[in-house]
Amino acid sequence: CSLLADMYMLGRGVARDEGIGNELAEKACESGDASGCNILAFSLENGRGRTRDLGQALRLYAEACEADNATACNNLAHNHWDGIGVPQNRDKGIALFDRGCELGSGESCKLLRFLYFPGCAVDKVLAQAAKYSRRGCDLGNANGCHNLAFMYEKGLGLDADAARARELYGQACDAGYQESCERL
Repeated sequence: CSLLADMYMLGRGVARDEGIGNELAEKACESGDASGCNILAFSLENGRGRTRDLGQALRLYAEACEADNATACNNLAHNHWDGIGVPQNRDKGIALFDRGCELGSGESCKLLRFLYFPGCAVDKVLAQAAKYSRRGCDLGNANGCHNLAFMYEKGLGLDADAARARELYGQACDAGYQESCERL
């Protein structure tokens, strides 16, 4: 059901219909499908085909995250980081981004990389930035590959390795990340 719900929400292969998409997401969620809960939570958070209900959205994100849905963890992390519907708690946001990253959210890995890079929001721990860039790259996030390449090129948190940097820039370029193409 959640796959079909997503198709209706985005208009992929079917006419876009948020009403049908939300009904399917709700059925999926009620049957224990974490992806359905995440889709429904996103609709409730943003008022897409449903009345906005941030409290219920947060409960559904938490339920889906606990059921190992990486995207739900990422979405819930944003709420805690920014204080949307909950008191702002950056530590909890980071923990949820970390969980999302470990579960396979390239977006969570990318955001963590930025948070740990010098001059950003948390302690400047280059090893952590490299870890999250590597994980994002492994998950197919071109930005993660680009950032990891840059770190290898400049020796930031890693031993400088021009050959590895070129390889990663190539990988990011092949995935359409133009800035990496320009560095080859």
